[in-house]
Amino acid sequence: MINIQLIQVEKIRNLRNKILRPGLPIETVFYDCDKDITCFHVAAIELDKVIGTATFYKISHISCKGENVYRLRGMAVENNYQGQGIGRKILDFAFLELKKRNTDFLWCNARIIALDFYKKLNFKIYGEIFNIKDIGPHYVMYIKI
Repeated sequence: MINIQLIQVEKIRNLRNKILRPGLPIETVFYDCDKDITCFHVAAIELDKVIGTATFYKISHISCKGENVYRLRGMAVENNYQGQGIGRKILDFAFLELKKRNTDFLWCNARIIALDFYKKLNFKIYGEIFNIKDIGPHYVMYIKI
């Protein structure tokens, strides 16, 4: 059984590194936002192993009109669990937490390979494609909470 829960950042960094920055030093997944008071981390756990994760913190973006705007960052699911609804379960859990925090919008920098995933959840694209060094092409995407 897979459990979705809030978790401490130290328990998700290895998965972030493995999926989002393979071959790069673990420090590349130490985000400044991890220490932000508004930040929270969600994990999918099976048999005491983190198999999926995402991080959320309060920060505005031009794509979102609202006073309480959060960003999604560091979303990752173990390779052999991808396509099984784990990412959706993580976001469903996070949406409930974001509603408790009276969040207006959620935005993210979405990798091209993740566009369809976010579109299925009703995220919208904002602006043009852009490149993040060492990672690749992205779009800003957002959703009203």
